Amino acid sequence: MILDKNGLIEIKSADNGFIVKQTRWENTDDNGNKIFDEEIEVIEEDNSQEGEKEAIRRLLHLVAEKTGYFPDKYSEHNLRISFDEKGRGVE
Repeated sequence: MILDKNGLIEIKSADNGFIVKQTRWENTDDNGNKIFDEEIEVIEEDNSQEGEKEAIRRLLHLVAEKTGYFPDKYSEHNLRISFDEKGRGVE
């Protein structure tokens, strides 16, 4: 669960990927009650050998976007998520 100034992001693991639910409070009504907007996205893991890693990578990029980070094609410092670093026990 991620809580930011505009709402809440919930991530649930599913059998074949993730479910991401974002609840945003957009405005308030005349009585001061918050008006909510919900968006649900499903990130499915395919059956390939790299399916789980690709689903996790897409999940992390989606969370970055939902919290306000967007890649800049003119920047030298954009978010990169990869699985190319070896563990300490690997030679």
